[in-house]
Amino acid sequence: MIKKSVLLFLFITSLAISQTTTTTQYSQLQQNLCKGWNTWNIHSVLSHVLLPQGIAINLGIKEYADGSYLKEALIGRSGNDQEEILPGPRSYDGSYSELIIKWQKIELKIQSAARSDTLVLLITPIKNQFKPASLIAEGGLLWGRPGYVVREKNVLKWYTDHKEIQLYSTVTPVTETNINANTPYLALPLENEIGLSTAGMVSLPEIKDYINQARKKVIKQENSFAADKDIYIPMHRTLAWNLIYDPENNRVIIPISRNWYWGGFVLFDWDTYFSAYMLSV
Repeated sequence: MIKKSVLLFLFITSLAISQTTTTTQYSQLQQNLCKGWNTWNIHSVLSHVLLPQGIAINLGIKEYADGSYLKEALIGRSGNDQEEILPGPRSYDGSYSELIIKWQKIELKIQSAARSDTLVLLITPIKNQFKPASLIAEGGLLWGRPGYVVREKNVLKWYTDHKEIQLYSTVTPVTETNINANTPYLALPLENEIGLSTAGMVSLPEIKDYINQARKKVIKQENSFAADKDIYIPMHRTLAWNLIYDPENNRVIIPISRNWYWGGFVLFDWDTYFSAYMLSV
């Protein structure tokens, strides 16, 4: 009887230690993941957010044929007036992303590259309306994080307890008041390429070089799968573009679709297991 009790005690103790170790490892993993620039915001793949501060650069498009404003954009929406997004190569950690967006006869290529607190964006017009659209770069602080954002001349500035971020543009902003924006923003004419940077007044060639270096790393990693890259690339890009931040539980997750976000997000049972299996490949 005593022997059985000892064995039971040892089993329960080892199980408790195992669970504690797993919980600690998970917490450390999430702590490492929940930082830096990425498209963390489930509501728009054009929203670039810095964690843990919640500093957000929300990109939008103002068109002048009908006067519409595209405030948020997601992959896979359907409808005549909805945006169409072609997701391109990107990394899980936000160090590089690339997409093409089509909306109201406007077509843009949007690329980003990030390292630590530095984020650069390159917006390249492919097609435009008769009067070129404007890119809107709206500042924000997400999920009730403390701080504020202001516009000082042609620069957006974020101030938080432990961080100050400034956003510069290679294009001079224009006056555009007919948009649904609640915070300071820059309206930038999409007549030519636009570069945005949090690293100070950086030239367009410098931004392009930064972007190209980051892109080469992602493409090299994708091509490293050789004969299996045609299988790996769509899995990797799908998972990476669905990667979001869950502010309520302070964690990074991958739901099966950003479009299904009732009450914040949806994690289905068996679909989530498939995602985990794909990530392990």
